[in-house]
This record gives sequence, C-alpha cells and structure tokens, in this order.
Amino acid sequence: MSRHAILGTAVGLGLLACLGGAAVAEPLALRIRNDTPAPLSCVLLLSHWYSEDFGPVAPGGSVDLALESGLPDGTVVRRNELARVMAVEGLYCVTSEAGAIQRATLPLDALRKATGMLLIACGGARHVECAVAPSLAP
Repeated sequence: MSRHAILGTAVGLGLLACLGGAAVAEPLALRIRNDTPAPLSCVLLLSHWYSEDFGPVAPGGSVDLALESGLPDGTVVRRNELARVMAVEGLYCVTSEAGAIQRATLPLDALRKATGMLLIACGGARHVECAVAPSLAP
C-alpha cells in the first residue's frame, strides 16, 4: 500500500470521526401568544443584518415559528427559504395602542437549550412584556 493511500485513509477516517461528533440542532417550535389588548407584530433578527417579520397577531391569537436550538455553543437558528441556517441574534415584539408604540424583547437565553415546543406569552396593557409561559394552554 502506498504512503498516499495510507494518508488518504487516515484523513478520511479523521473527517468521519469529526463529522460523527458534530452537534446537531434540535427542532424548537416557538409559539408567541398575544395577551395584550392590541395587535402584536414580532421581528426575528438574524445574522448578517437580515430580519423576518411576523404578524400582526390579533389579541388572544398566536404566531408559530420553527427554530432550531440545543447546540453546545447556545446558538439558536432559523432556516431560510433555501434551508440555509441563519443564526438568531434577537427577537422582539411591538404593539401600538393609543398611538404609543411599545417594544418587548423576548428572552433569547431561554431558547438556547430549549427543544420541543415553547410558549412565549406577551401581555400587559400599559407596558408590554414577553416571557416564557409555564404551559401551552391557550
């Protein structure tokens, strides 16, 4: 066996070992519920200055987002229309009542290790706040 064949086999096995141990993101279904008295719009801030808008969500309604999380470095990702991974850098929702715009930043740290389904409830009449809700009950 030649030295090149041995080296090629060693490199190939090394790559397989690296790929086999690569972390895989897990699905995270995020539901954002509007518990405010006004329509709610949300913005997902993605890497490379991209953003994705959701809403408006009527009072009592909700919007669902398909994300991925659970990576060792805490990155939360969203796949674009071409299935390319885009890192999530922020998430906020805004509502407007009586001409006053209120903005609530969603707790991105709560999403970093979460998988499965997670409910975020946004509520408040005078000041909107969004937090992880204890259950998926509407």
